[in-house]
Amino acid sequence: MWTKEKIKETETAKLIVLYNETTGKSIKKFSDRATAELRTWKAIEQAAPPKIKKKRVMRFCFAPGDQFQQPRKGSLREKLFQMLSEEKGVLFSEIMEKFKWEARNTYEAVRLIHFTTNYGMWSVKENDDLRIRLIKSIKEYINLVNDAKAIQ
Repeated sequence: MWTKEKIKETETAKLIVLYNETTGKSIKKFSDRATAELRTWKAIEQAAPPKIKKKRVMRFCFAPGDQFQQPRKGSLREKLFQMLSEEKGVLFSEIMEKFKWEARNTYEAVRLIHFTTNYGMWSVKENDDLRIRLIKSIKEYINLVNDAKAIQ
C-alpha cells in the first residue's frame, strides 16, 4: 500500500517505474522531484480499484389493501402486464424476444410494472433463465413457495 510518506522515501527512478506501470505511459524522467511525487501520488489515487456495484435484484412487496392499478389499454405496458399475469408466468428471454429489448430495458420494464401496478413479483430460476409472474396476495406467494419446496 502506497502512502505519501512512502513515496517521499522512494528513489526517483522507482517512482518513474511506478508511474509508468500505474498509468500505462512510458516517461523517462520528471522535471523535478516534487513533480515526480505529486504525479505518482495522483496516479496511484486514480488507479485505486473501482467500487463494485451490487447487482440489482427485484424487490418483493404488496400494495396496501386492494390498491392495484391496471396499465393503460393498448400500451406496451399492458401487453407486458398480460404476459406476466399468465398462470405460469413468462421467461425473461421471451419478454426480450417479443419486445426486442435488451436485458437492461427488459429488467426496467418488469420493475416498472411491479412499481406502477402494486402487484407482487415471483421469480424462479429455470435453466439459465428467469420465469417471472405477477401475484396479488401473500397467500398466493406462500402457495408458490410451498410448491417450489415440494418440487425440490
